[in-house]
Amino acid sequence: QTIIVAVFFSAGFLYLFITMSMLKQRKEEIEKERSIRIEMEKEALEAKLRILQAQIEPHFLFNTLSNVVSLIDTDPSRGKAMLLDLTSYLRTSLSRTMPEQTTLAQEMKMIASYLNIQKIRMGERLNYKMDVPDDLVMKPFPPTLLQPLVENAVRHGLEPKIEGGEISIRAVRG
Repeated sequence: QTIIVAVFFSAGFLYLFITMSMLKQRKEEIEKERSIRIEMEKEALEAKLRILQAQIEPHFLFNTLSNVVSLIDTDPSRGKAMLLDLTSYLRTSLSRTMPEQTTLAQEMKMIASYLNIQKIRMGERLNYKMDVPDDLVMKPFPPTLLQPLVENAVRHGLEPKIEGGEISIRAVRG
């Protein structure tokens, strides 16, 4: 009778041990699958972000190049300034397809180049102000977060207006 009880308890402990091992193994498999899924989602989002960062709006690029060509004959100094800003804009834009983050200073430099190009195109119809405190310029900043907002402000806000307007960009500590 003692042997039967011992066998019964041993079988119970063995069943419990096997069940716990199987649960642990299944939990590890689920966690591994979850980790793989999260990594795949992260890679997909990074790929989408890189594609977005690599996009330079063709309309903007061709308009700017056309303006440079016409300014070479009519106002070479403005044409040169526009070409220098375009070069800076493209260099910054294309180099940002690599990093996941940039600094606020780098982002503002690219935005200034973009706005300078648009200012040459639009003349007095476009004015802009940038106010970034010195203690924030080296702060990490997600690339292309600000650029689409500024481009949309120009394209949909100021370009359609005969009188144009002003874009104001201000950074504050949150």
